[in-house]
Amino acid sequence: MPKLGLTMIQGKVVKWLVAEGDSVTKGQTIVQVTTEKIANVVEAPADGVVRKILVAQGATVPVLTPLAIIGSAGEDISEALKAASTAPAVSNIVAGASAPIAAAKTAAAPAGPAAQPVYPAPAGDSLKVSPIARKLAEEAGLDLSTVVGSGPAGRILREDVEKALAAKKTGPSAMNTAPAVAAATPNAGPVKASPAARKLAEEKGLDLSLIQGTGPDGRILTEDVERAAATTNLPSADQTVPASDMRMVIARRMMESMTVAAQTTISRSVNVGELVRLRESLVPRLAREGGVKLTYTDLIVRAVALSLRRHPEINVSFDGQNVTTHAEINLGIAVDLGDGLIVPVVHRADTLGLSQLSARIKGLAEMARRGALEPDDVVGNTLTVTNLGMFGIDVFTPIINQPESVILGVGRIADRPVVENGQVVPGKEMVLSLTHDHRVIDGATAARFLNTVVGYLEAPYTLLGLGNGL
Repeated sequence: MPKLGLTMIQGKVVKWLVAEGDSVTKGQTIVQVTTEKIANVVEAPADGVVRKILVAQGATVPVLTPLAIIGSAGEDISEALKAASTAPAVSNIVAGASAPIAAAKTAAAPAGPAAQPVYPAPAGDSLKVSPIARKLAEEAGLDLSTVVGSGPAGRILREDVEKALAAKKTGPSAMNTAPAVAAATPNAGPVKASPAARKLAEEKGLDLSLIQGTGPDGRILTEDVERAAATTNLPSADQTVPASDMRMVIARRMMESMTVAAQTTISRSVNVGELVRLRESLVPRLAREGGVKLTYTDLIVRAVALSLRRHPEINVSFDGQNVTTHAEINLGIAVDLGDGLIVPVVHRADTLGLSQLSARIKGLAEMARRGALEPDDVVGNTLTVTNLGMFGIDVFTPIINQPESVILGVGRIADRPVVENGQVVPGKEMVLSLTHDHRVIDGATAARFLNTVVGYLEAPYTLLGLGNGL
């Protein structure tokens, strides 16, 4: 099990991509593994034959535990098995495998993170695709939008890609392509459908107005309903499947956070009229200079970073016994992946100028969506910013990302009446929601910090004049 980051202590074998007896070449992807933070694939360290798989799918083992023995076909591996059976790491297999396999060969263990990262679907991509299916499609140059997924909620699986590739070789008619059904907008006017199609749609619980008919004058036929049923996101019957590894990590960490921390949320509205004007003035300037497109998240993260300089009592973690005040300001930025989320970390965010910060945030988000984050990109966070404003959310109660003690939720910027110089005028407001661990951060302490953040955002030109400015 390769060590994929300084803080990684164990990893889970998700799926073996080879079997015992298979020939492999150096660099070939042989197994998928996950840590608490990211998913990776492990490559064969040498040419040879997979003589023994040592850790079963589903097992979680300490780092540096040998995963398999690769050797020549006739090689005697008894000594290697014997040596591996006494390796301390192997005795510490902690979970998962129904039948942990014997022993290991130390020399066969991957020596480090020589893997190509894989990860879930990019945000903004409505397709639900397993990591291995996405990788396989990319390697084959296959457009995933033409593939119909057979997994839960239409998730595209490896076998779907393989089926599509096989069909592609035999001609377009055999392709497992997405049919023109379930149009984005309902068909206008009365729905024309055959009696059989109406009956079938009723049985399957489908709305005929959303199905594109292929019969005369757009009449909906039974085959149109069948295609729609095959592509709808809803299963025809209840489906229960194991949660993904990412979902399990999220579920466990959120429950742990709610269990161990005394979480309290305070909120405050912010007059962001000046912030909006500042951003509008900076966007074209940065574009002319070849910089990144500045977002409100960039400005808010900058405000948080500078505020933490003035409130080190917020930049802390608590292990139940000891309070650690961190020397660095490392901000986690929650990134939606469509079927999960991940929190890449901007290390030493307070030392970055606004354009540098913006570039770093966008770079991390893009890497997260491509599954290209390095292990150290997701560790060391001291405060997380999560923004649901783009979804039209005004106020929410974010859950602390342990072991942090604070998380800041950002709502949408909305047009609202505001009072300026005693007059009610049109304005723009946003609500910030700060959840803090009341075990180590009192309400007044949290309020002072939030007020400082608000101060920066209501007088946003101060964001340019401190630290590294633009």
